[in-house]
Amino acid sequence: MMTRLTAVMLVLVGTLVGCEGKPEMRSEPKPIQGKVSLASGKAPKGVTLSLQPMDNGVPVGMKVGADGSFSGQAIPGKYMFFFTVPEDAKGADRSAAMEGIKLIPEAYRSPKEANVVDVKSGSDIAIEVK
Repeated sequence: MMTRLTAVMLVLVGTLVGCEGKPEMRSEPKPIQGKVSLASGKAPKGVTLSLQPMDNGVPVGMKVGADGSFSGQAIPGKYMFFFTVPEDAKGADRSAAMEGIKLIPEAYRSPKEANVVDVKSGSDIAIEVK
């Protein structure tokens, strides 16, 4: 009787261990760059472009330059994008970011499934804000 119980327990333990599966492997972050273009033609200088992963990435924040350009690193995948004023911005940087955020429509100031960008390794990202 003890042998039968031991065999059943070994089968159950083996089944549970087998169901564990392999941990999901994430890609390494890759360099990314791109440009934000607004309908007005102006650049939202000083704001932060935030990328919120929809699948296998990690959140990313990049400062937008005077010409609308940005660069950083991200794991390839789909991201919702939105813009914020950097929390640590002070003085002239904060003033520039506050002016920049005014140029961005409200629909682009929080993560929304309508605002998605596909980040691919080695390609420039064009973000159009209408």
